Amino acid sequence: MNSSIRFRLRLLVMTVLLLTMTTGVAAAQSGGGGGEFVSIIESLIQFLQTVVDVLTG
Repeated sequence: MNSSIRFRLRLLVMTVLLLTMTTGVAAAQSGGGGGEFVSIIESLIQFLQTVVDVLTG
């Protein structure tokens, strides 16, 4: 059980890093302003909080 939780957390971290890189590249290519990038990061944080709640709940 403990190894299953560790695996899920590692998968979550890898997903977060991939999403962060992808959104950063997309924002840079589209020439989006800093405000748009901040809103993307806020959305990612909310998503991560939901995932953590599901994993711990």
